[in-house]
Order: sequence, then C-alpha cells, then structure tokens
Amino acid sequence: MGGWKISFGKHFIQVCIFMFAPLLTMMILPSALVDPTTADDQTIPDGKPSSEASLSATLSYKIKNYLPTDEKDLRVLTDNENGYKVHTEKTDEKEIWSFIPEYAENKKTIADISTMQEMTSAICDATPTPKAFTRDGQINDRVPEATLRDMRDNASYTVRKLADGKCWMAQNLRFNFSAGKTLTPSDTDVKNSVTLTSNTQTEAGEIWSEITPDQGDPETPHSYNSHILEYGNYYNWYAATAGSGTYYMSDKLAEGSICPKGWKLPSAGGRNSFRNLLKVYNLSSDAKDVTLEDLLTDTPISFAVAGDYYNDGVVAGQGEWGDYWTAEAANIVAASFDIEEGQMTYNHKSMGFAVRCVNK
Repeated sequence: MGGWKISFGKHFIQVCIFMFAPLLTMMILPSALVDPTTADDQTIPDGKPSSEASLSATLSYKIKNYLPTDEKDLRVLTDNENGYKVHTEKTDEKEIWSFIPEYAENKKTIADISTMQEMTSAICDATPTPKAFTRDGQINDRVPEATLRDMRDNASYTVRKLADGKCWMAQNLRFNFSAGKTLTPSDTDVKNSVTLTSNTQTEAGEIWSEITPDQGDPETPHSYNSHILEYGNYYNWYAATAGSGTYYMSDKLAEGSICPKGWKLPSAGGRNSFRNLLKVYNLSSDAKDVTLEDLLTDTPISFAVAGDYYNDGVVAGQGEWGDYWTAEAANIVAASFDIEEGQMTYNHKSMGFAVRCVNK
C-alpha cells in the first residue's frame, strides 16, 4: 500500500517544540480553562457566551437569565475562598447570592430547563441559593427565577430558588382534572399510574361531602377552577394527593400528589415545609410595620390569598385569606398552611384548598 513516510531527527523535533511551544499552548488551552479567580470583575454579557468563554462569563450569562430584563447592573465577583459572589452596583448591596465554583461548570440549573417535569434535586441544588436578607435587613427579592411549562396541559409557572435552599412554585397549581385521563410517573408525582375519575368543576355550588366510609365514598377527588390566574384551582385533600391519601391515613405523608413530576406537596415540618421556609426568612406574626400576610404574599415567596372552597359548595375569603395543603394526614383531617396566621392548621380532608409545590 503506497503512502508517505516522513522521519525527523531528534534534535530537529526538540528545536520545533522550543520555538512553537507558546503558540501551541494558546491554541490548545481555551479561555474556559483560565482560572476565573484571576479575572477582573465580569459584567454580565448581553449574548450567550461561546463554549470557550471564561467561567465568569458563562456564570454571568446564567445569572442574567434568572433576573428581570431591567436588571442590568449585576456583576460577578470571584473569591478564592468562598467561590463566586454576585454584587449589584445600582443599590451598592454587598453579596446577594453565594454559591460554589462548581456551579459554573456546565451543571444544569433552573435556567437550563423548560418544563416542570425536568426538575430534579440536582438541578435545584446547582442553582445558586439566594441570601434571605439584603444588607439593610430587608427580605432579598432578587432570587433565581425561571418560567417552566407543565407538560400535562402546557400551563406555565414561575418557579424560584428561595433562601431555604429549595425550589418553589411562585404560583398556585391550575391543573384541571378530566375523567378518564391517566396520570403517570413520567408526568406526575405518583408512584403508579392513576386514572382520574372526576372533572374539575367550572362553577361553585357542588357539595364536597364530609361523609364517612360507612355512608359512602369520602375519598372522591374534587377540584374547582377559580378562573383567576393568581388563585389557581382548589382541591380537596384526596385530589391534592392524587388518590394516595385515604380517609383514615394518620401521622404519615401521602406518597403522591397532583404536582408535576419532580415536585411534591410540602410536608408539615422539615426542610421541605412551609414552617422551615418561614423560619429561614424569620417571618412570624410579630412582624413590625407590616402584616405577616403582606410579607408572605410579596416577592419572592408570593403566596396567594385565594380563599377556600368550603365543602358546602361556597367559595369564600378570596383576597382575604388562604390555605395550602401539605402531604401530612392526621386521621380524618390533614395539615394545611394558613397564610393569614402563618402557621400550620388541621382541616377536614374534604375542604378545597390551593396547592403550591416544592421540588423533591
């Protein structure tokens, strides 16, 4: 077989390496390998950086995706000991986010996904955790944020990484039931496929009965569409838990929920709870100059005072109070979070409350 065979002397090769080593180094090592801690402060770029952009530039672009379009004043500062820090020039705040350098190494965050069902604990963990408070002691409302689509009905939701280290929906769930529709583990927070047996009501008035098992089926899932985007839908506890919650279930968590895959109902206590969220933001009924409800409904938490659907078919309290279901049962009642009081309460499982999901 024909071809070329070229030989070079040992000394000739050594001379070539000596002469061209600097050029070869520049060609082989892309700027992405430059230690970002040696770079100057990096202003957030307007366009998506190339694959060879510095880590600081890549990080800056991701952070910009989290923020409203008018937030152009953020800069990424680097720190050898504590990783990356984000500062803002406009308000002269000190650090508002703090996170480890690994965040810049092409790990997926909420800025890199488009559907609710893509959420994982790793994605939320890789998203920078915001500080709870600004330098002047106010709640920090500049947090990582993304808009994600629920694949089940194409409804879009704002989701945020909050100071408790968890990713939360910033809007109430609006998923409508359709009798005969099957929810699967690939799209919903269920262990096994569940076929819905009821339709979401479009008008109030239907009684969600408090009957006992000897009187009929108390576990019928009910839901009602408020027709108000902010308030979302109301679900009884059996609907909220996608049938995994039962009438006599007590002192345990329902295994499933109507939340999208990758999300779940908050628990009554622990890291995935409303209680822990309030603790991180130091929120209590002792708040000065403003009501606790005002703080909870303001950015970044953005709870909604949607009122409740009472099991006698009456909707009341819209704009005045509201409750969210948790996954925890206590015999014939289940734990819920009272927005007005900022605390856990227990209500009959037939009541219609809003649903706000947290990442698994």
